[in-house]
Amino acid sequence: MMTRRSVIQAGMAALAATAAGPAIGQSATPTHQIEGEGEPVLLIAGYSCDLSVWNAASPLIVKQGFRVVRFNNLGVGRGVAFSASDITIPAMARHAARLLTALDLPPVHVVGHSMGGQIAQELALTVPERVRSLTLLSTWAKPAEKLSALLMELSKLAAVLPPADWERTFLPWVLTDAAYDVPGLVDQVVQVNTQNPDRLSPALLQAQAAAIASSDTASRLAGLKVPTLVAVGEQDILTPPTYSRAVNHAIAGSTFEVLHGGHGLIAEAAPQLAERLAVFHREHSIR
Repeated sequence: MMTRRSVIQAGMAALAATAAGPAIGQSATPTHQIEGEGEPVLLIAGYSCDLSVWNAASPLIVKQGFRVVRFNNLGVGRGVAFSASDITIPAMARHAARLLTALDLPPVHVVGHSMGGQIAQELALTVPERVRSLTLLSTWAKPAEKLSALLMELSKLAAVLPPADWERTFLPWVLTDAAYDVPGLVDQVVQVNTQNPDRLSPALLQAQAAAIASSDTASRLAGLKVPTLVAVGEQDILTPPTYSRAVNHAIAGSTFEVLHGGHGLIAEAAPQLAERLAVFHREHSIR
């Protein structure tokens, strides 16, 4: 069993490896990547992120014996045209469902982080036959007014701040003190994020923020029948554990866990997360 110190050390190593450069999938297109062999795991990214946000966690999940599918959400990617009115949580869930159909996958283990957790909820509610298990990370059912306001203001700032300055404004909400204590690590993360060719435009950030604010699954979560794990970072200041606990309470039979790290636990706590996902997915194997 990993100790707190070993979890933090492993997480910082994973985050540093991610900041050092991009991971390349075995099968990759501009819109999705497929890596590994085994039961399929669909990774859904959150606000401001493209599929590369899973660079730390994805190879660790693959090593656990799973086939990882990660993709860009609706509107995300270089040269992708979008209408702001089309960027909604239900539309992003339909986008994910179309990918599952196109790839002709059996029911998948769905893992959604932050806004990706909203998308994952909608996916499981509308096409439950495509979902073998559901993991909701650092997410919510109905966003708090504070969260909605914060994300909208951050999105507006992206239109006036240089990209590096915007990253330095947003990252303290995502990374923990442990990440900032590693010399040069945050600078590396900023550099990678600003040089990402699939970096989201200010217009798309604002559209995503509006989509987050307008989505509310709270009244429907009691109808979810798929095995569900709800988890959050113990130091998450963007979406505090109370948000995830409310989701857990709304989904009958769901499991709730607090992991190390903050909102960016998919990078900072990637080793611990990959191990926990492997156990959960094996408990609810397709076989």
